[in-house]
Amino acid sequence: MVRVEIYHNISDSGFFGLNTVFENGGKSEALEDEKRHPLVLVFKYELTGPPGDDAILAEAFEVFNIGDDPSLNGHLTDEQRDRATAYRRNRLRSLSTGDVVVIQGQPYSCESAGWRARSPDELRILQAEEAEPVIRERYDIPSREALSISVPWSGAARS
Repeated sequence: MVRVEIYHNISDSGFFGLNTVFENGGKSEALEDEKRHPLVLVFKYELTGPPGDDAILAEAFEVFNIGDDPSLNGHLTDEQRDRATAYRRNRLRSLSTGDVVVIQGQPYSCESAGWRARSPDELRILQAEEAEPVIRERYDIPSREALSISVPWSGAARS
């Protein structure tokens, strides 16, 4: 089995790329842990058979960028459609630049074009209880409302 984990970048500058910061009038990559973008685990699954990381990344990008009705995408397998439906049922936004897919412990950041292999040391992963206030502030979600957009993984699909 191949273990795949999806992490959302919950930084307000995450869409510029993982750990991209703007300092001194320019763009650079954060090297210090406190400046790295916070990530939160939002989804995970297992695949039977190793099709290779490139194929898994391409499939993840397609499946997690499908709109709210995955049944409209007739080219998906039943397994892919079920995965896309579960992802959307959890009220998650599309997989985007700055997000991370981890395959069997190897992280890859979604870039503006393609993927970049990363070291686990480059990731700043928040646990669910740490991530929730960051998500609420980032997306201006009141405490009385259920989280959406980036919802920490609980191990079960939400309905």
